[in-house]
Amino acid sequence: MCSAFGSHHLEYGFPSTHTTNSVSIALFIYSQVHRLYFSESSISSTRYYIYLAAILFYAFSIVFGRIYAAMHSFTDCAFGVVLGAAIWALQHLYLGRVVEAIVNGSWISEFEDLVFLGVVPGSKYTDLDDPIQFP
Repeated sequence: MCSAFGSHHLEYGFPSTHTTNSVSIALFIYSQVHRLYFSESSISSTRYYIYLAAILFYAFSIVFGRIYAAMHSFTDCAFGVVLGAAIWALQHLYLGRVVEAIVNGSWISEFEDLVFLGVVPGSKYTDLDDPIQFP
């Protein structure tokens, strides 16, 4: 018996990672172009709109291509768009802080604060009420 839906759902996962990557890359490039045009005024209006059209074409072609080729459903791609936008937003909000922490050398203590949370003996998060103390 032949299924009308095929077996693509067994091969391609949720969400579409192609969509996620293309949207996050497109938004990253757009944020750079936007900064160059509005803040630094180093590109012309014509060049700005050409870049904008190319970015939109890139993102749309990837997303639509995944649906058109029946590799992903609309839901897979829609969630991929949301996830890609969320990844870009996190990068846009926190990249400056991450780069600053790496340049200043404070990333090690930030890493310890985020990951270990009291597991490292002598860290500021060590639970003093814990009956089992490190030697």
